[in-house]
Amino acid sequence: MDVFRITINDVNRAPSAAATNAVTTDEDMASAAVAILGDSISDGRGSTTNGNDRWTDHLARRLQAGARTSGIGVLNQG
Repeated sequence: MDVFRITINDVNRAPSAAATNAVTTDEDMASAAVAILGDSISDGRGSTTNGNDRWTDHLARRLQAGARTSGIGVLNQG
């Protein structure tokens, strides 16, 4: 399995088959994450390959757009 270090700026370049095995954050940052565990719908079945249009991608964009939720990340483990 290939290992990728993905930052928030690289999210559009992550391969669709990447798996998250660790998340590292800076201690001084106020951050949180929600992990999505699911099946093929969570994984993006029926969505555009590498199109970032899964429901979890939309959730991530909504969270990033909100002033109170911009520090919350979405970990899609579909």
